[in-house]
Amino acid sequence: TMQKSMIALMTESNGFFLQLVTAVQALRESSREIGPVQTHSMIEKLSLC
Repeated sequence: TMQKSMIALMTESNGFFLQLVTAVQALRESSREIGPVQTHSMIEKLSLC
């Protein structure tokens, strides 16, 4: 059961990591249009969460 819960934890964190990566990629793409200043403040807000 310990191994099963570890695997479940890994898949959960993997899903979260994937969401984070896609969010960062989306931020990078939008930063080209928005500009570096707003992107920086958005990243700061994200890190506060």
